[in-house]
Amino acid sequence: NGQAFTGEIQVQGNNNAYWGFNSATISKVVDGNIEAYAPSGGGDRTLTGDGISVVELIFPLGTTSIAVDIYTQANSNGEEFWYDDFFMLGSGSGSALPITLTNFEACQVDQHVQVDFIVESQVNNEWYHILRSTDGYEYNMIGVIPGDGNCNVTMEYTYLDRSPIPGVSYYKLRQVDYDDNAEVFRPISVVFKPNTIINLNITPNPAIDMINLEVADQDGTYFNHHVKIYDIEGNEVYNKLYIGENFNINIDVSKFKKGSYVVSDRTNKANAIGKFIKK
Repeated sequence: NGQAFTGEIQVQGNNNAYWGFNSATISKVVDGNIEAYAPSGGGDRTLTGDGISVVELIFPLGTTSIAVDIYTQANSNGEEFWYDDFFMLGSGSGSALPITLTNFEACQVDQHVQVDFIVESQVNNEWYHILRSTDGYEYNMIGVIPGDGNCNVTMEYTYLDRSPIPGVSYYKLRQVDYDDNAEVFRPISVVFKPNTIINLNITPNPAIDMINLEVADQDGTYFNHHVKIYDIEGNEVYNKLYIGENFNINIDVSKFKKGSYVVSDRTNKANAIGKFIKK
């Protein structure tokens, strides 16, 4: 509208730098001064988090008018920028938020993923939902923790994901009031690594009707396999125990929906992980 804008945050990239969605976040209180952030080097930043995926601007109390301008500069042909999920959160009435979340984190503990969060205060709070995703877009609820209604005492909560998905997963926290109003907080990422990994070759890939799992067994002994398959949303779509099988396991995937899948094969010796695409 012709008004002058003051830059607050600048996100830079290096040559050949790219990153998938991760938990790296900029949180800045608007003060009229620009702050610049950049990855330390080029290359794939998906797992290292060396690239900003969430930008949060906090406006001082008493702000009555807000205008947001997003400027993008591409220096080379073929560069891509994706913007998604714009939110404005807060209350113009000055009423209290349902909860005051001060910490939300997750990490691998043994062969599980432990999700911890701390809440300073709660108003009309009935439930906490733990959500999980394999791609950072589609989330499924995997756990429920009762809330503590109205409480001004700091409370610590823990949820243990006993069936984590190998590789990168994303977790979100959703708070639900007694009147069913809900608030969802920004996601965090976890890389889950089973104890020992052996090679899992999946053929054909992409697959149409059947897949064959070829497990590299160096000493040639037979051992049991517990095979699980997850879809891209983290749903378990296959679970079977194979007794005394070795090297080759055939699985019918003809009824699977089209898309990407993660295969986990846990044996009495080690664990194997692989991915395939169903056409």
